[in-house]
Amino acid sequence: MRDQRAIDKALVGCLSDGWTLPRLDATLRAILRSAGYELAARSDVPGRVVISEYVDVARAFFDGPEPKFINAALDKLAREKRQAEF
Repeated sequence: MRDQRAIDKALVGCLSDGWTLPRLDATLRAILRSAGYELAARSDVPGRVVISEYVDVARAFFDGPEPKFINAALDKLAREKRQAEF
């Protein structure tokens, strides 16, 4: 919770134009925030692993396009937060 504002600010920059965090389903927001924290604070976990794991979490909750949405947003965030890895 203490890092939520910073994580949310970074996530908003990774969403398509016209999309905001409040517009997203609560589960999608939770997945993005959790992954955002790991990408920002857990450098011991490779960025590609973080993305893969959270895409799998999204697949557990959603059958539609949401996992692809998660993948795209986290890929963009990872490239910003971990430039050396990508």
